Amino acid sequence: MQKTIEDVKNSMEKYDFVLAYEFSDIKFGKTSETAVNWNECMEAYLISETGQIHVYSKNGELVADEFEESSVKYEHSDRTYIVREGVALHGKTIKVREYLDTDEDGQAFVKYSRIIGVN
Repeated sequence: MQKTIEDVKNSMEKYDFVLAYEFSDIKFGKTSETAVNWNECMEAYLISETGQIHVYSKNGELVADEFEESSVKYEHSDRTYIVREGVALHGKTIKVREYLDTDEDGQAFVKYSRIIGVN
């Protein structure tokens, strides 16, 4: 479902983490502790275990697509990765969910992946 940037601002508290790519910075942290400069934002993800909002530029305006876990029909697999040195969350782990589908030959592939948490 597509949302406006105002919808995103009003629903940020529903999400645990934010990853924002701004002209002058990259921000990744708890939504409650991370201020996004929407005037400089090029792309952002609001992240939780049950859903995600992807903010991006379309025709010069920020728009957003919402992904809800309950609407997914694919099998999934969760993976955990250690954040590398030099990144803000160094030493922590991120949990990524990969949604699996099959091609016309029956071979499995990752259809979509998203961050679902940080520990």
